[in-house]
Amino acid sequence: MDIVALLATSALVVTVLTSLIKAIPVALTSKYPAWVNGILSVVAAIIVQAPTFTFVGIWETVLFAFATAVLAGFAYNQYTSKLKSTSV
Repeated sequence: MDIVALLATSALVVTVLTSLIKAIPVALTSKYPAWVNGILSVVAAIIVQAPTFTFVGIWETVLFAFATAVLAGFAYNQYTSKLKSTSV
């Protein structure tokens, strides 16, 4: 499968999971945003890639989760900075 399609799908999965995680108290998600992003990115990578449990498959999933975390963090920071600048 195309890597761009996988990343787009994982972004959608991270968005859905972020919406679902709002059920957790806000203090947890605001106190540990990097951990929340990392956990959601790993979950998204596993859901989207359906990895094979081989040495290569696990490393591909780890790298994909890292790329997803970086992209999700960048997108989140850009979105919140726009929200803060419009509300001030």
